[in-house]
Amino acid sequence: MTHAMPASVPGAPRCVLLGLGEGGCAAAEYVYKHYGQGNLQVFLADTAEALAPPASSSAASRYLLFGRELTDGEGCRGDSDLAAAAFHADQAMFGELLGACRLLLVTATLGGGTGTGALLPLVEYAAGMGLPVLVLVSTPYSFEGEERQRLSAEERQRLQALCRVFVELPADALQVTMPAVPVAEAAFARLALWLGEIAAGMLQPFINPLPELSSVKDSASPLAAASQGAAAGKVPAKGQEQLFFAFSELSLGIFSSTEPTRYNGQNLDVPTFQRRGISIDRGEGTE
Repeated sequence: MTHAMPASVPGAPRCVLLGLGEGGCAAAEYVYKHYGQGNLQVFLADTAEALAPPASSSAASRYLLFGRELTDGEGCRGDSDLAAAAFHADQAMFGELLGACRLLLVTATLGGGTGTGALLPLVEYAAGMGLPVLVLVSTPYSFEGEERQRLSAEERQRLQALCRVFVELPADALQVTMPAVPVAEAAFARLALWLGEIAAGMLQPFINPLPELSSVKDSASPLAAASQGAAAGKVPAKGQEQLFFAFSELSLGIFSSTEPTRYNGQNLDVPTFQRRGISIDRGEGTE
């Protein structure tokens, strides 16, 4: 399901979602395709050239190939040191990209070379620019083998110190939803979906931005009036203007492609207010 998003709101903080490495790019692209942009800008950064040609000029502009002189555009092939060097070789490109950024979220899957090796240099560089940085990564699947790259304890501690939020998801937690010997392609696709849904949740204020505070009149707003009345010990008279809460239909997210949980004929995956048609009106006595 594709979620319609509002057009960019003037004056809202610009947030960048940066997919790093093949797995991180897949997660970021999932967010772009299913949630659009809004005030969010999505970029895909890798040391390997895209396997398929970009579908549009917009897609081409979002793809960042870095370290070409070191990797020949063929990726790091599990060499995290090469990935770090590739980032440093083209860090000026990232500086231009993040120049107007107010917040950076990086997605990556650990285990290969690019995401694991370039993650810490990228975060150090962004933090050095004064940017708030959020990081969302996943550990390798057990079936990938012990030789897959992982963060060292020192790297993890450094990332935790630099990031506003550092989240590391265990990929093996997804294996309970897959066959005992999962098809690798399907396993990685499901991991990208999981990372993408969580990234979208972390970025909700940018995907669905709140209205500007300046658009709310201080003295005339119901919230301000209620606050002033409460401060004075007054209870609003029946029929006075009250706040109005508008509920909108919510997406089932990652549960949209699974069998629904049913009880007494009801789909329990659907939020209660949505199943029961609940709304909150303005109260009795209002027009």
